[in-house]
Amino acid sequence: MASISFPLSFVDVDQCHCFTGINEFLPGDGRHLPHHHGFDFVGTNLPFTNHWACDESKVHMAHPNPMKCFLYWNTTLVQQPFRHDNLTASFLQDSIAFIHNNKDRPFFLYFSFAHMHTDMFSAPRFRETSRRGRYGDGLRELDWAVGEVLKTLVSLQIQHRTLMIFLSDHGGHLEICTEGGSNGILKGGKASTWDGGLRVPAIAWWPGVVAPGQVSQHLVSSMDVFQTAAELAGATPPKDRIYDGKSLVPILLQKTSAVPTGKPTPSLRTLFHYCSDRLMAVRQGEYKAHFYSMELPTNYSEHCPGGVPKVEYFTSFDCYGPHITRHDPPLLFNIARDPGELYPLSVEEYDDIITEILAAKAQHQAHLMPGKAQCKETSTTLQPCCNPPFCYCNYKPDGNR
Repeated sequence: MASISFPLSFVDVDQCHCFTGINEFLPGDGRHLPHHHGFDFVGTNLPFTNHWACDESKVHMAHPNPMKCFLYWNTTLVQQPFRHDNLTASFLQDSIAFIHNNKDRPFFLYFSFAHMHTDMFSAPRFRETSRRGRYGDGLRELDWAVGEVLKTLVSLQIQHRTLMIFLSDHGGHLEICTEGGSNGILKGGKASTWDGGLRVPAIAWWPGVVAPGQVSQHLVSSMDVFQTAAELAGATPPKDRIYDGKSLVPILLQKTSAVPTGKPTPSLRTLFHYCSDRLMAVRQGEYKAHFYSMELPTNYSEHCPGGVPKVEYFTSFDCYGPHITRHDPPLLFNIARDPGELYPLSVEEYDDIITEILAAKAQHQAHLMPGKAQCKETSTTLQPCCNPPFCYCNYKPDGNR
């Protein structure tokens, strides 16, 4: 991304749930952080994650675990464990500053919230303001912060030349009950390749360009954001590599009704859904074939007395574990008619569809270049630690770094 010539900003991230996703040779070198991978400005960020072990409320933990809870500003570790009170406000402040500094030229801002993720949190002004409890309080703070970004674009009068895309990275974490969200009629949730884990809301906002009140039935992916941003900025990505995403510009500029007036034309796109390096399912148009599937939770109350989770767990998290079921022939669903993936289709009746999906799968796998697993090799010597050996600190970020 460094070769694309417009300012790139990075605020917060779930980059990789392993310390080798931060440092390479030394515990403080930060060689895998966004600053070293094309982003011109990196503000407040969580390069590991907002982990269950970072709970300050004492609902789940007596105290945060500093070895899993650290906050960076650019490549500098500034809080360990981090505090939640001003976390979203810090992300927002950095984002708004970046917008002001780049309002006169094309820019790309990646703003990844720590909401809605365990552990649940919100700033003091939002606590106990929602009937939905801790989850609702966090959602209200998220809603406020998004609104502040949009207000900034409008106040600078650049909303008519700025595309905002709001989306989630995965479905709700059903196993943690009232703190995990809801996937509605969709089956499964976070960490699964059922549609409850993959299919998420997405909103595009671009006043005067993207017509309001539309609902698109096109099959798209978060991988498309990069190609979309590059096209809108007039940039040409390097041609020495293959890009999985496609530009969304043609779809965004279409005029569609919020209420379908006829049967929509099926999207012909094919998406491949993985768990680690195992190809679990293939989505082609309105059909989805499961070659492997995850076991679903059966008793939510077991770990959630009164709806409050006592432990963070996943029914199926191991891509090669005993909770994985192999399907040969694949389990086939018509997602357009059966979004809950409840009624498998007859293999004999839909043999032509399965044949097409198998051909797409074979072509896809024939061109794969296996990459090195990023999180299988871990080392305690790469553990981020400020003020060693205590690993406790609360420094004020230096905005000039």
